[in-house]
Amino acid sequence: MFWKILNIEPTTDRKAIRSAYMQLLSQTNPEDKPEEFKQLREAYEQALAYAEEHQENREKTPVELWEEKLSALYDDFQKRIRVENWQKLLNEKVCQSIDTRMDCEDALLRFFMDTYLLPQKVWAYLDSQFSWRDRVDELYEKYPRDFIDYVIVNGANFSDTLPLEMFVPGRDGEICQKYINLYFKINESENLEQALETGKQMLALPESHPYGEERVLLLRIDNDEQEALDELIELQKKHPKDMHIGLDLTRNLFSAGRTEECFKLIEQLKETEPDNAVLRWNEANCLFAAGKHQDAVEILNSLLRESGANAQMQYDINEKRKEWNVTLIEELKQQLAEEPGNDSVRSNLGWAYLENDMNDLAREVIEGLSKSYEDRFDYYNINSSLAMTLEEYEKAIPLLENLQKVASELPEDSEKNISRRRRIGEIWMRLGYCYHALKRQDEAMKAFNEALQYPQHKAEALTHLARISLSDHKYDEVVDYCRQLIREYPSGYQGYLLMATALFRQYNDREAYNAINHALDLCRSDVSVYAMKARILIRNDGLDGAKEIINFLIENGLSEDPTVLFVQGLLKEQEKDREAALSFYEKSLDALNGNEEYYEYGAELLYNYLCLKGEKLDASKPEDRQLMLEIADRGLKCHERHYGLLDYKAWVLMKMKEHQKAKEIYERLLEYPSH
Repeated sequence: MFWKILNIEPTTDRKAIRSAYMQLLSQTNPEDKPEEFKQLREAYEQALAYAEEHQENREKTPVELWEEKLSALYDDFQKRIRVENWQKLLNEKVCQSIDTRMDCEDALLRFFMDTYLLPQKVWAYLDSQFSWRDRVDELYEKYPRDFIDYVIVNGANFSDTLPLEMFVPGRDGEICQKYINLYFKINESENLEQALETGKQMLALPESHPYGEERVLLLRIDNDEQEALDELIELQKKHPKDMHIGLDLTRNLFSAGRTEECFKLIEQLKETEPDNAVLRWNEANCLFAAGKHQDAVEILNSLLRESGANAQMQYDINEKRKEWNVTLIEELKQQLAEEPGNDSVRSNLGWAYLENDMNDLAREVIEGLSKSYEDRFDYYNINSSLAMTLEEYEKAIPLLENLQKVASELPEDSEKNISRRRRIGEIWMRLGYCYHALKRQDEAMKAFNEALQYPQHKAEALTHLARISLSDHKYDEVVDYCRQLIREYPSGYQGYLLMATALFRQYNDREAYNAINHALDLCRSDVSVYAMKARILIRNDGLDGAKEIINFLIENGLSEDPTVLFVQGLLKEQEKDREAALSFYEKSLDALNGNEEYYEYGAELLYNYLCLKGEKLDASKPEDRQLMLEIADRGLKCHERHYGLLDYKAWVLMKMKEHQKAKEIYERLLEYPSH
């Protein structure tokens, strides 16, 4: 009877039984069909008992016995979510033995291909024992890529959406999984009514979770149910140190105009996580609403410094800061008119102008600072920032060096000084930018490597090191930096994008394609990600796929974007339509309006343009040779080590009988990695 309910033939395979149960469980709502749900659970338990009773009468191998312990551990939800139980399992002799450890690892991974509801701390522990994140290429050869990426790697990288230890009563893992599925289904709802109905089903399950309760309360707040906010306050009181619930409550209190309650809660939460970025953002909103504009902007500045490689956060903070600075500038102008000799007010106004791209006004105000301004940190900081904004990098470097000296000598006798000493890593980053802009790459690499020592700048420093190595054709180094970057900042897409670019240039298109798909999973707002995927497809004759990407970008208003035009040129060239390709390259250059030096594909665009344009020119004519050289030099201004442009330039110089100059270029090319 119970086999019929499970819809499978009699078997002693516990995995097959569990798989059948899980499939039927996803279709059975205990609220709508309580009797059917009860029968299903009983059938599952009877089938497991049958499997135990009817095991073949043979002596099991040590690995098989270990697998049974693995299955028993996983089936006990309370034991499953505790790291110490996995430590005990992995410390067993069979798992430590050289002869059987690999078999145990294989059994473990294959088990997780069917069931994998574990807390992040357990995944991180398992990864520390087997180094899965460092061995992904090896694992791809034995297991499905999606399983390795989305179960194993993401399990170790990302915190739990619903911490498993917070389930109540926390006994039935399958019901907890169903609860989680419904939680995510809420986000897929087409409208609020549907979301509320899904939430109702979730709350009716015999397992509960405070985050699920909170999610439904937030839906009810959106549905203008006035009492829901007060219920959320009561829920937060039950979990006073939980940041997830606390942050959502601060946001909703602020939106409801209950600013005083919001302030009080923020102060309470700061005792738990004083550096929480979202909490400080919410605090800044409250301060600005209370008229404390300078304090609010200073919090945003602090958040911006700590945002690292998170480009979206940087953009959001910058936009909010510009909005608030409009009000702040008027206040500071009035204060400076009343106290023209107040360097502190003058500096604050200079910063506000700089942050709002009002550079002429910023220069005028900042140059009015007294040379004896007693806050030397602020003096060198604002002057170096002004120089960098105006692209006066040679001037910025000594100012930054003085700033670094002042910061390192500050006594740690106040929060302000401690905070400023922590910014030494940021100063190294800024020095790296200046050296890189001046094409002093060795010094830039040194500065960014120094910045690596400071955790809050590690991801950003790795990004720049990867970019510089990419421009130097050191593709293996790029991949290595990107692996570190992905490990450091798994939710960022830049690591995957830069890795895809390096692999693409190494003609490792299969791995490049996998990397760029990861980047797309994480970011769908950067045209460079789409462009790289299209380029990989074009080179591998996946022209229909490339056309779909191009059409998508055009439909989203990017028909005149230089990158989209460039990729269209590549597509036409692959289709042997050289006239159309040349036309797209010309349009791309026109769209850049002479700024190709700052464009990531500038050198490549000009090289492709030169190759096609050169077919229409006559190298025996001095004027045509001169035009070829001008185009090559434009490209080399973008990237002075571009192999193709240097090779083309040397060829033109040979035609001009400039043999010594050509020889010098060819000698340089011999030093490059193989192409």
